[in-house]
Amino acid sequence: MLDSNHHKIYQVNVECSGNQKFASGWKSLDGYFNESKRLSICLLINAKNTQKYTLHAIVKFAGDMTPDEHQEVWKKFTRNMRQKGIIAFWVREPTLENQVHYHLIVVAPQAIETAKDAIEKACPRSHIDRLKLHFGAIEHQVGFCHHISKAKVEGYINEKYTSDKWQMKRLLFAKDIKLEKHGSIGKFWLLPKATIWKGVIEREKGIKLHEDQVYEDAKRLYQLVSVSVPSLKYVVRNLAYFAWKDTK
Repeated sequence: MLDSNHHKIYQVNVECSGNQKFASGWKSLDGYFNESKRLSICLLINAKNTQKYTLHAIVKFAGDMTPDEHQEVWKKFTRNMRQKGIIAFWVREPTLENQVHYHLIVVAPQAIETAKDAIEKACPRSHIDRLKLHFGAIEHQVGFCHHISKAKVEGYINEKYTSDKWQMKRLLFAKDIKLEKHGSIGKFWLLPKATIWKGVIEREKGIKLHEDQVYEDAKRLYQLVSVSVPSLKYVVRNLAYFAWKDTK
């Protein structure tokens, strides 16, 4: 927990401004939606280009800590993890208890006990007694990448449909909290995120260009397979994608 005299480190009653298209950054809801979408897509493409993500870790510290202390301790912690050969991606989140915790995708080492031992040994001595670790298996790549970024996606909670599955879990850091939202340890990214996203933009433009060309074929195909695909739009997009791929 942060110093009890400090105000809340997360924002309360956050609302969209209605200008999501050009919003950026993690401190506004519109910006968060865009950033989390980009991040989850880049994480999924990176997994496809390297290897499936299999191990998830949550890192917490007991007791009061100021934002500056978190910044200093995490910097030492990640440096030590890198030196011990850990390869991971991390996301920093505030909690309703006014705490900060970290979600990690651990690429190496992959064995839970080996990763646990390496992370514990990497923790700065000043905070080893306050360290709390939890590990779990990553079973669904798409779902987990949406979860770790708290992207706005539809889904089901307790068998009830919702248009924003992670709404109740999504907290934005207060605007005056100067903590980075995410980062990587070691050679996690095969390509820089900017390069991956540039490829996504190129792909989407290519799909858009071919949608009209494949529409009639998509309608005929949809009549044959409608019971096994979600929508005509889904068929159009897939045919347009492969038409674009053929031009590459």
